[in-house]
Amino acid sequence: MKNWTKELEKYLNKSFKNIKLSSIISGKIIKISDKYAFVDIGSKKEALLSVEKFKKNDGTFILKEENEIQALITGKSSQDEFWILSFKKLREKSLWEDLRRAYKEKRTIKVKNLALNKGGYEVEFEDFIKGFIPFSQAFFRNRPENFLIGETVEVEILEIKKGNFIASRKELLEKEYKKKKDTLIEKIKNGEPLEGTGYLPYRELDWKRIDNPSDYLKIDEKIKVKVLNYDPIKEKLKLSIKALLPDPWEEVSQKYKEGQIVKGKVTKILNFRAFIELEPGIEGFIPGKEITWNRKVKINEILEENTSVSALILEIKPSGRKVLLSLRKLEPDPWVEASKIYKVGDIVEGVIEKFLPQGLIEKYYRVRRI
Repeated sequence: MKNWTKELEKYLNKSFKNIKLSSIISGKIIKISDKYAFVDIGSKKEALLSVEKFKKNDGTFILKEENEIQALITGKSSQDEFWILSFKKLREKSLWEDLRRAYKEKRTIKVKNLALNKGGYEVEFEDFIKGFIPFSQAFFRNRPENFLIGETVEVEILEIKKGNFIASRKELLEKEYKKKKDTLIEKIKNGEPLEGTGYLPYRELDWKRIDNPSDYLKIDEKIKVKVLNYDPIKEKLKLSIKALLPDPWEEVSQKYKEGQIVKGKVTKILNFRAFIELEPGIEGFIPGKEITWNRKVKINEILEENTSVSALILEIKPSGRKVLLSLRKLEPDPWVEASKIYKVGDIVEGVIEKFLPQGLIEKYYRVRRI
């Protein structure tokens, strides 16, 4: 029977002869302590890899236990005869090869934004190789406020220098912008509703009157809108929410008729007219002369905003989105009453109220017939 102990020792001694300085070996991390990672490389003792050699800038580890790695043998400890490994040198060499291939093939890479300096941003590729993005290549159009330190971004390689590289985001951002723009234009052509954050006129929020838009929408709220108009030169959109809602004016002719008495809420009072909401989105108006028969009385002495009032429909123009209302027509016409009291030839007595260039205005209060 063979002496298997001697055979195994002979095999191991033969294997160990292949491990020498500056050779590249494969191994598996079996334990990570405060100072070293212990790597099984198939020898009697584990090899040592300094923890500092595979730490990121933020202090976290690039490697962890059970990872399979390739490393460079750089020495041997004098006391315990542990092989000393270097992961960083081999890793950097491999990353530089990847970087050069990406540059040659015009492929993009991902880098981490480390810091801001006077000329641009310091970045890092795979936690090892330092690079730089000039301000002129960092943005497309305006500089955004959300390009944060620590953010990972995709870039193109412009130039490779000794121990460094120059990168750009500008062209990638421009391509991305054009792609989004083309998609948006296609949606506009198809009449699809859009969702996002942006600007739209208050009058396009709803069919009904909105006096305080902040009660209707919140800042940064995502909303669905319809594009009313697109200016490709200025790249501006005219948006609307109400265009996605049923137009209440389409049924006005079926709901309301001229001569009908309606009830609504006073929404706004101006010097010579008042607006009455008949229903959400349908608003009529009362001209000043249709408020009262008494011209001396002011509108705000009769009407008050946010109160209900009845009015007579004088005219409906759905195409012009116009409903003309009257309050005074609900009261007897004083001129009709006057025609019953005063006759041609009557002698009347009154009080002079006002002198005009053409004559005077007199208020009659007594009739004397001869």
